[in-house]
Amino acid sequence: MVGPFTGHTHWIGSVVFSPDGQHIVSGSDDRTIRVWNATTGGPVAGPFSGHMRSILSVALSSDGQRIVSGSDDGSIRVWNATIGDTVGSPFSGHIHSVTSVGFSSDGQQILSSGDKSIRVLDATTESQITATQVDFTDQSVINDDGWICGDKRELLVWIPPVHRAHLHRPRNIWVAGEYETRLDLSSFVRGRSWMACIDT
Repeated sequence: MVGPFTGHTHWIGSVVFSPDGQHIVSGSDDRTIRVWNATTGGPVAGPFSGHMRSILSVALSSDGQRIVSGSDDGSIRVWNATIGDTVGSPFSGHIHSVTSVGFSSDGQQILSSGDKSIRVLDATTESQITATQVDFTDQSVINDDGWICGDKRELLVWIPPVHRAHLHRPRNIWVAGEYETRLDLSSFVRGRSWMACIDT
């Protein structure tokens, strides 16, 4: 058992292990991010500051080099995990709090949620990836992270691990066999046109 890790001055809203398990990253109501040694509990880097309000979510890229954070101030920031410098400008777009953030496995995209919306951001160009209507086909595939992808590899629907085994797809109906989970995707719409699905 290690800890407690001390340094933050307010509630800690999010913690995550580094991919190699050697470090822990935390985001706090004190508006800072800290990096800790997971074995000793000692500080490694930080505090990183820049958000104007509480930090609600933190995540690490798969190589452990970048931290992404979502805040109650409605912004998303990407940080160098070693020195704490921000990488590019803050992402904006969410109207209210950003409650959850994460990197794609290749580190090229950032997924965020907040104000009843989900956004996919290009981590390299600092722009939102345009969402379009996409049809499911018999060629739709599930990537290694559990996302059903469109024909251009766009992320459409995430399938929990327990439902991925035995998943098959007769036309627009996907069925997870063992748990008899059935997804009717025949009228699925993503992006800005999602409201077209209501009452259909």
